[in-house]
Amino acid sequence: MLRVLVADDNPVIRLILKKVLSEIVYVRVIGEAENGVQLIDQVRRLAPDVVFIDVAMPKMDGVKAAEAIFSANSNTFLIFATAHENYMHDAFRVYAFDYFVKPFKIERIRQTMERIQKVKQERDASSCLDELLTHLEDTGHRIAVKSNGRDIYIGTHEIIFITRRGRKTVIVTVATEIETTEPLQRLGDRLKDGNFFRCHKGYIINTTMIKEIMPCGNKTYLVKLINTRETALMTIEKIRELKAMNR
Repeated sequence: MLRVLVADDNPVIRLILKKVLSEIVYVRVIGEAENGVQLIDQVRRLAPDVVFIDVAMPKMDGVKAAEAIFSANSNTFLIFATAHENYMHDAFRVYAFDYFVKPFKIERIRQTMERIQKVKQERDASSCLDELLTHLEDTGHRIAVKSNGRDIYIGTHEIIFITRRGRKTVIVTVATEIETTEPLQRLGDRLKDGNFFRCHKGYIINTTMIKEIMPCGNKTYLVKLINTRETALMTIEKIRELKAMNR
């Protein structure tokens, strides 16, 4: 359901818009305003999904009111419905979804509301997914990293180890390798799963993936891990720390 608020100083225009909108099954008009100050108050109290705004309104014009609404909640769909064509640039500066010039075409209003409904559904679905993934990260089951401009969610049980290669941090999993610019220390801090251990300044390992630990030089050990031919390094101090953790 799209919750709509209509703002226009002309009661006849408000009535026309409300009538057209009321005929759309997934739309509900929840309020109206006759000036910009009243509009901002109504938006604050009612939190509509969509706001129809006239430009020429008393006390505060529609453009300034739209700026205030957008600053408070950029997710509000703003539609300018006005007799003035020359405010279009100002309208889209505050990311107006559409701009109607009086007299309104009923079919155009319906098409715009249909587009808004689709965008809102996609936005709601994305928000639900983000909440789920955030919950999974909070419970230690997944971690989100940015890689090449994308958000990638990795099951923590799939991570074998994490290391540095040049300027990149590399997360080695059972299926692939993922590069990110996030520092090794920050990733380690975010991994709430108690199986992860900073075994060396350049490595974080999943202790459930350890296959063998063998001496390798003075005070350094080589860690062989399952599901990969790559190895990690561990200092003698970290060997002692790991043993103390598992007593």
